[in-house]
Amino acid sequence: MQAKSPIKELGVMLDCSRNGIMTVESVKKFIDLIAKMGYNQLFLHMENTYEVEGEPYFGYLRGRYSMAELTEIEEYGYQHGVELVPLTQTLAHMSSLLQWPQYRAFSDDADTMLVGDERTYALIDKMYASLRKALPRARYLHTSMDEAHNLGNGKYRDLHGDVPKIDIMVEHINRVCEIAKKYNFKPMIWYTTLYSAMHGHKSTSHYFWPNYPEGENFDETLAARLPKDIIIGYGNYNEHRKESAQMRLACRFKWCARLAGGMENVMHISGAWKWSTFAPRNLLSTTNAYYTAKAAFETGLTRLVVGLWGDNGNEASSYSVLPTLVYTACVAQGIFDKEEICQKFREWVGGEIDDFMLLDLPEYTPDYMLGMPNTPAKYQLYNDCFLGKLDKMVAPFDTANYAKYAEQIADAGARAGEYKYVFDTLAALCSVLALKADIGIRSRKVYREGTREELDKLIADYHEMIKRMEHFYACHRIQWDKENKPHGYEVQDIRMGGLIGRMRHCCRRLEDYRDGKLDRIMELEDDILEYLQFDNLPYSDARREDSVKKYPLERWLDIISTNNL
Repeated sequence: MQAKSPIKELGVMLDCSRNGIMTVESVKKFIDLIAKMGYNQLFLHMENTYEVEGEPYFGYLRGRYSMAELTEIEEYGYQHGVELVPLTQTLAHMSSLLQWPQYRAFSDDADTMLVGDERTYALIDKMYASLRKALPRARYLHTSMDEAHNLGNGKYRDLHGDVPKIDIMVEHINRVCEIAKKYNFKPMIWYTTLYSAMHGHKSTSHYFWPNYPEGENFDETLAARLPKDIIIGYGNYNEHRKESAQMRLACRFKWCARLAGGMENVMHISGAWKWSTFAPRNLLSTTNAYYTAKAAFETGLTRLVVGLWGDNGNEASSYSVLPTLVYTACVAQGIFDKEEICQKFREWVGGEIDDFMLLDLPEYTPDYMLGMPNTPAKYQLYNDCFLGKLDKMVAPFDTANYAKYAEQIADAGARAGEYKYVFDTLAALCSVLALKADIGIRSRKVYREGTREELDKLIADYHEMIKRMEHFYACHRIQWDKENKPHGYEVQDIRMGGLIGRMRHCCRRLEDYRDGKLDRIMELEDDILEYLQFDNLPYSDARREDSVKKYPLERWLDIISTNNL
């Protein structure tokens, strides 16, 4: 029997700030799809990727949405029963704006706006005035204010000395929410900044909270200091493995409700893991959605959003997480039966959910369910062929399976209809990794110990790897062009084009060494050290698990080289 769900507002968040900004037509198509599933809200996460009147540098050269485009999206959503909610940034995550000289005067640091400076609030006023003009139907506005890691430690400290983070945060929250209400928006904020500031964390982003009873350390005075009639959002993407996950989520929903004045003012955002790499993590995401729904039913949570973040370049397709979107929609509506969920997928998307779950395979290793993904497909792709900084992170499990994964994904793609291009991209990635994952290990071994015949075979693998990489690059461009505006892809051009150039360079050096034009390859004479000091521990070892959580390899900059970039 289907349970009666307390959830009244069910949303999806698209990340339009990490380079990949969906075209208007793509957003309309996405609205059509999620409306079928029962979602009634679409959040657009826009740091500075929308037009602000009188601020020509706001979103400049980033493919920002014009006011007319936002109006068109809002009206289309309204006609299909999907309310548009702008999710903005008003504190941190503003580095792409603060790079311009005219904004640096009122920045706390390179990423954070300066709390207390009237120029900050004049800009936010312009932002919200423009959004109101573009979105006449919008009821809500998310102010964010998350991940202000260095809040109060830059220019703010020079001006005001050491001030408790919670006082700085409360001051800013009140000012920003006052501006939002001026333009008839009901403001939303993230709770993580409040929790971190309250408990003295150096960072204002502390996601992995320790277990604590519902009432522990609750500051009864804080609720009185916050503006009235706001919605507090709590985000958690990692509750997926332990039986206590539901209990922890329910506890935190209740905690937020005490601050917000009732569960009706609490929103939870769960994650459709598609960020930081090319492939999704639907298995992790659907497990998180299950516990989230159970906690929502227990507490009476009425607002739930699933977030499609795009950290580090929006490399993955928004349609790669369709299993998570369908699963979340089902459990939020009280549907937990697996067969019924599979049937809903066929009805809403077409095809089989099990085929789409295969899109997880590029990132599938024994570390998969640790909760803080370590993106092996990405770091094995960009790990340098000669320098091999991460060669010790490559396991036989990874290299032995990529060829098989490529075949499985390609086979499923033949049944995926209009989404075949997503499968093409990830099958091509696995095909590259079948050769690339351990190319550095093999290069070093052949150089040191190999025969002429083995060197010839290695060089042939380099040529084939380059050919496969060019195919993957072409597939990824097709995927991007189908979904996003062209702005932002220059980053992928630099990354992938640079990788192909580096592969060719290494191949030429091997050929020159074989042909006697080089007497040595110095890079291959360095011994590679352990990156995380695992000491060859098995995947199941707790120390490995702890290290993967603390030191996730997600950013291209952290992978590509040990030298200055």
